[in-house]
Formats: sequence, structure tokens, C-alpha cells
Amino acid sequence: MSAIVPNIRLNSDLVAIPKLRDRLRKLRWFVSAFKVHTALVEQETGLRFTIDEGRLNAVFFDWVDLLGARRRGLELDVPDFFVFAAGLALTCLARHDPASVDDSEDTAQETDRHADRDERENGPTASDTVGGGADSYVLDPNLKPDPVVWPSGYLYVTFCLSVIAALETQEFDRVVSRVHEEASDPVFWGSLCENISADSRLAVPYLDRLLGKTPNWEHPDAVLERAAMRRAVLDAGER
Repeated sequence: MSAIVPNIRLNSDLVAIPKLRDRLRKLRWFVSAFKVHTALVEQETGLRFTIDEGRLNAVFFDWVDLLGARRRGLELDVPDFFVFAAGLALTCLARHDPASVDDSEDTAQETDRHADRDERENGPTASDTVGGGADSYVLDPNLKPDPVVWPSGYLYVTFCLSVIAALETQEFDRVVSRVHEEASDPVFWGSLCENISADSRLAVPYLDRLLGKTPNWEHPDAVLERAAMRRAVLDAGER
């Protein structure tokens, strides 16, 4: 069974949630946002996921705890902190793994139908992606990430990317970040799955790598050790 999507389509519905930055730190909104995104991924790939509510709740509480101790970074570099916070969310999603794939025959046939459809199409237009127009958070149409290499991981990563895009759109009226071409490489997804499964903290530098940032492999959850944060501290000291 294989499914190729010509682009990572992110969830523009998240942009419509008012004050997303604040509401994601409430359990109800976090769970709702994740489920809305899951429905989008199911629609786009033909995969079907089962969500464990208890594990998803654990993701939220774990994430809030990690975030609370590191919020100083928000004062230094807002865009970089959004990426870091999303990396911590990916850490918690990988750690608790609340999504599992329905491997039934019907799901396999639906996935194959989506693969055939995507081979015939050129991918989403700008209006289908977050923000629309030149600032859409979108990969080159020629890039083909494969969600079946690690289906739940694909769901988690695209959720975190969607959150980043939505937060940036609300805060800056445009999407600042761009996805690196490695997102099209099945080897990248295989490495991501293997390494994050062994050490969920590595989700932060892997997400950084996916967005073309400098990863911190030695201290992935140390917000003030991030390259952008160190630059911000130096700049503040010079003023």
C-alpha cells in the first residue's frame, strides 16, 4: 500500500480559530485542533486514524509542562519560539503516540484511490493552502512526501507545521517559515521515525531541520541554546 501526495497541504481552518496562541494552551481547543487536522489528513491521503483520547490528553499536559518552563524564549524571538513550541508538541506526540492507523482492507483501497488521484493532479492551488497567494505555506509542487513511511508521524508533523503557519499568519499577517525540500525524501521520514522513536526529544531538531533552521542535537529542549535565541540575547546585550 502506498500513498503519494504532491504537496503537504496544511490546515487553513486553524487560522480561523481566534487567538490560537492562547487557545492552544487549553485542553479543549488543543484536542479540537488536532482532530480537525486529522480529518484533513484522512481526506487528503485516504488513511484512517483512531485517536486515543487518554493519550492525546497526556500529550497536551506534557506539552504545557514543557512549555511553561521555557517561555522566556517568547520574549526573545517570537517566530523561533513558535517553531520551538511546535517541536515540543511533536516531542509529546511522538512520546505518547495517540494516533494509530486503521489497516483494514477498505482503508487500503481508499488510500490507493487517493494515490491514483494525486498522480493525475498537479497538487493544490495556492488557495488550497494556508494563507493563499505568494505567502502560502507550501512545498514545491514537484516534491512528494510519502505519509505511509510513518503515517502517524506524518499526521503529527503536518499538525505542528499547520500550527506554526497559523500562528505566524495571525501574528505577522503572513507565513514566515518555509518547508525544506527534505520533506519529499522517504529517507528523511524513515530517519525521523527511527530516531524520534528512540528519543522523542529529537523531534525539536528534526522539525528545525525540516524548516531549514540550525538543529541543536545535543540540547534539543534548551530554548536559550537555540541559534536564533543566542543571537537575540547578544543583540539585546548590545543595545
